[in-house]
Amino acid sequence: MTATIFSITRSLLLVCLLIVPLAGVTAPAPDRLVYRYVMPDGRIVVTDSPLPEHAALGYDIIDPDTDRIIKRVDPQRSSNEYQAEQARRRALEDCQNELRSLRYRYEKAEDIDVARDDILGSIEHRTQIIRNEIVRAELDLEDSLGRAAESERAGDSVDRQLTGKIASLRESIASLQTDLAQKAVDLDRAKARYAREAARFADGSCDHLQ
Repeated sequence: MTATIFSITRSLLLVCLLIVPLAGVTAPAPDRLVYRYVMPDGRIVVTDSPLPEHAALGYDIIDPDTDRIIKRVDPQRSSNEYQAEQARRRALEDCQNELRSLRYRYEKAEDIDVARDDILGSIEHRTQIIRNEIVRAELDLEDSLGRAAESERAGDSVDRQLTGKIASLRESIASLQTDLAQKAVDLDRAKARYAREAARFADGSCDHLQ
């Protein structure tokens, strides 16, 4: 019994000694390599040395004995292609960041509608306030201009204080009209923003930029 166990153990040891060196053995490097190009017209060119004028097309380094591809060199990109790829990567990153932000801020699509209505309502409320201020300023300006005209018709000089008030009202109205125009821009931007966010949230991915 002991002899049998010793024999089995010795056989296993011999097998292990044979396997371990083989584990680190790799296929020998080929003696010769060839380079395979696909030309713009579709022709396949195989050559013993790389062709600098064709390197930009990309090529395969091949073991001619086995036809095994040792390495694949991708085509070089033009400046326009590189810029387009960089733009795509930036757009993908922006999309992914926006999607993460949306998922953090909203649990469901209805939450976007609530946020949109709140913002649009705030902008519209401020817009109405500005409109009312413009109406009041225009009425005040009309009254001041009427008083100035009466003074001129009477042959009197217009009071400096009244002249200053008229100038101030005109400046105020111009500023309010600028604010009113900006609120219109803000409203359009807010509508576009929430429409984009709703679409992005519904889509739930940036696969179109992959």
